[in-house]
Amino acid sequence: MSGEKRIPGLDGIRALSILLVVLGHVSYGVTAWSQYGGFGVEAFFVLSGFLITWLLCTEEDKRGDISLPSFYARRSLRILPPAFLYIASVSLLGVLGLADLAPNEPLYSAFFVRNLMAKGGLHLGHFWSLAIEEQFYLLWPVVFLILRSDRRRLAFTTVLIVAAPFWRHTMYSVAGGAMWVNSGRFDLRYDALMVGCCLALIRHDGKFRQLAVNPVIKSTPAGLVALGAIVAGCAGLPMRALSSSLSLIGVAAFINHAVECPEGMIGSFLNWRPMMWVGQLSYSLYLWQQIFCWHSKLPWLGQFPQNIIAAFAAAAFSYYLLEKPLADVRRRVPYLSNPKLVYRVIEPSAQRAGLLATPSMEDTASQTLTRAAAGSGRRFGIRPAITDDVLKLLNAVRSEQSNQPEIREVNGESLHS
Repeated sequence: MSGEKRIPGLDGIRALSILLVVLGHVSYGVTAWSQYGGFGVEAFFVLSGFLITWLLCTEEDKRGDISLPSFYARRSLRILPPAFLYIASVSLLGVLGLADLAPNEPLYSAFFVRNLMAKGGLHLGHFWSLAIEEQFYLLWPVVFLILRSDRRRLAFTTVLIVAAPFWRHTMYSVAGGAMWVNSGRFDLRYDALMVGCCLALIRHDGKFRQLAVNPVIKSTPAGLVALGAIVAGCAGLPMRALSSSLSLIGVAAFINHAVECPEGMIGSFLNWRPMMWVGQLSYSLYLWQQIFCWHSKLPWLGQFPQNIIAAFAAAAFSYYLLEKPLADVRRRVPYLSNPKLVYRVIEPSAQRAGLLATPSMEDTASQTLTRAAAGSGRRFGIRPAITDDVLKLLNAVRSEQSNQPEIREVNGESLHS
């Protein structure tokens, strides 16, 4: 049996993020709003870190492990077809002189290493951010698997978040200034993703979750304070060196408020149907707004206001032609066990780091079920006691369902459940 579950508020926050990007592009050089366009991308990073980590935690709770092959298959179906459609279309426009592209830029973009190009054209330039997201999707599940517990993952992400501003400052100082550094490098941008990961881990942990659901944190004034932190951070306050971190923490607090208070003033706006629709279009809209809204070479469609209409029309075409049908395909991706090679590579590293208490990470069915139940117990702050009889029953049920795993969709991201 399959179904769909959407985390409240996330589509609305996606909508706000993509609208900031579009507004930043169409108002560039005209109003001060253009400075917030780049922050819309950072907000997307926080959202991605949160949602992907929540999906991984949920799968681990239910299965006792995560499937790297299934995760990568679902990510590929989600990201690649719309991206390849856009790259092919813009490459054709480039041949016709209607798009600004650098040599080999479509190739860099197709392999999601566009952020390694120091200079490029205008109309595939936004693939630097998609490259960072893809690199995160490639690395984070492996790190998640190695660390094995929420507390270790939380410590890991916290250390990286704290280290990020100092690392950026060091890189800029060594290079003689930020203008001499490729700001699209993953190591200079990862902290937004880690902030989202950290929020998901806090909400998943039985003890730390109490902080996230505190009545004060859930209040409308707290949501407004989070918005204020975002604005202050974007404006470079209180200190330029810390402003980015302040705004990212503000986004995380705002996400937490939206998830916890879907019926409140802010939550009602974020869950308003038009906002949710824009949020569902956000990936395709982020792809297509570039050719219409950022220094467009298109003679009529590139002019305001028809450029906005054209961007939404192209995004809707991509969403209904590719994204929506492929969402059904993602739901049917089976749970695939990790290759033994994965454990042979990961296990020695984890043991040397003291992350494994047992000699092997290849669980038997009973061990997997026990860990899954224990994970659920940690989430609610209890320690479940499982008898042999219950384990036998769970094993029997698991055996029956192993060939047809139930799959859910969480805000457009397919999840085995």
